Amino acid sequence: MVKKLIAGAALACASLVVVAPAAHAASFAGVYPSHSAASKACKQGVAQGRWYDTCRYQGYPNSRQVGLWVQPR
Repeated sequence: MVKKLIAGAALACASLVVVAPAAHAASFAGVYPSHSAASKACKQGVAQGRWYDTCRYQGYPNSRQVGLWVQPR
């Protein structure tokens, strides 16, 4: 009985360790035609409370397009 309780508690703790980092992972918010457009979208999302002010930008080779990555609230 005690072994089952210990095993259950260990499983519960392990599931929290796996889920916690995923809750703070960046999410892809979209592709924008330029860095200024992506920056504007970032600022609007922060002002609206949709994500934290931790926007990351991803440039694409041979393109002016920029990918926007955010940390959702």
